[in-house]
Amino acid sequence: MRRPGHAHPACHRDDASTGGSELDTTAGLDRGFSFWRRLVAADVSADPQLVGARWLARLEDLAALESDWAELAAGQAVVHFDMGGDNLLITGDGQVLVCDWSWLALAAPWVDLAGLLVSVHGDGLDAEATLADHRLARGVEPRAISCLLSAMAGYLTQVAARAAFASSPWMGSSGLVA
Repeated sequence: MRRPGHAHPACHRDDASTGGSELDTTAGLDRGFSFWRRLVAADVSADPQLVGARWLARLEDLAALESDWAELAAGQAVVHFDMGGDNLLITGDGQVLVCDWSWLALAAPWVDLAGLLVSVHGDGLDAEATLADHRLARGVEPRAISCLLSAMAGYLTQVAARAAFASSPWMGSSGLVA
């Protein structure tokens, strides 16, 4: 979820009161993950034509879930916030390297796991079983994960409609560019 032309604000923000950089939090990211709520409010920045009738019929539910994501996903763990197969490299000896840290933020430790499991599910694997068995998800309310996934789905719905970049036409159509 890179922002074209510059790094995520968490990577370069300088806060004079602390004398250094400050990481974004889920509260700080909330506006960018508010697509369903903006649709409900008829905000012109959210295009209802991007959403099929099946999802428009559930718009109130999606907005309600999305409205709680930032609070329920808040935490003090440093997270990647764009964990997916496209940001993981596997070395010849089986080590996993995580790249593209442009969304570095503070959140609950399970946030990256939930984000990664979107890719796992997309690859046809049982994401729910993985989530149920993973130590990072122990004790996490299922609703908290649903709220995060609703916010992510709204975000990805909106960015998928953005025009492709001339320098990389696949970036805009992938939905992974903010």
